[in-house]
Amino acid sequence: MNLKMLAKPILLGAFACLFAIFSQAQSKTVTGKVTDSKDGSPMVGASVVAKGTQIGTQTGADGSYKLTIPSTVTKLVISSVGYGTVELDANGTANARLVSAADALSDVVVIGYGSRKSKDVTGSVAKVSEKEFNKGQISSPDQLLQGRTAGVLVTPASGEPGAAATINIRGTGSISGAQEPLYVIDGVPLIQGGTLGSASGVEGSTTAKNPLIFLNPNDIESMTILKDASAAAIYGSRGANGVILITTKQ
Repeated sequence: MNLKMLAKPILLGAFACLFAIFSQAQSKTVTGKVTDSKDGSPMVGASVVAKGTQIGTQTGADGSYKLTIPSTVTKLVISSVGYGTVELDANGTANARLVSAADALSDVVVIGYGSRKSKDVTGSVAKVSEKEFNKGQISSPDQLLQGRTAGVLVTPASGEPGAAATINIRGTGSISGAQEPLYVIDGVPLIQGGTLGSASGVEGSTTAKNPLIFLNPNDIESMTILKDASAAAIYGSRGANGVILITTKQ
């Protein structure tokens, strides 16, 4: 009887130890510090949440945090009021530098009537800078934009020398089905027009010329796409299919 009474607490203690070990194996602890990207100051009260869960914490006075999360969680989402959101790998130590929302909107874009900050532009404008251009074998400036901005569809050229890629910004804007945007290079609108005879030999088959064939892609600093009517209004009917403003290195 005494042996049974002694064995019971021993077994309970063993089970408790096993449960603690099992629970520890199913979780992990992540620590880190959240700072302002501009001056490196600690971010107090920043939110740190395990992605896909409701498990989270806030940073302390020194910007540091400690969070125990399930081992299956791979990402942490870190945010703060007035700042952008950052996702980090949830492994060991995860330090974050948050960018002020005001700084994120301070990028200067070229529009039809000058240059303004992104936050001050009400029209639909997208800017692609040199560091965001497509890399590799680029033979024409229109290839720099392929897949780089939302709402702009770039269809590769037919393969014929000098043939233009099709850039669709606002859909078909004319009865003839024309959809090419207006190109403006360093403030000068580009006069388009002309076709190439088809290499297929089919009579009456023509391919549109590439209006940017004379421009070296390496000479381009940035490209700004004016997508909606308000942004492109200064160009009148010529901007009906959108406008692409090209700024070269000067």
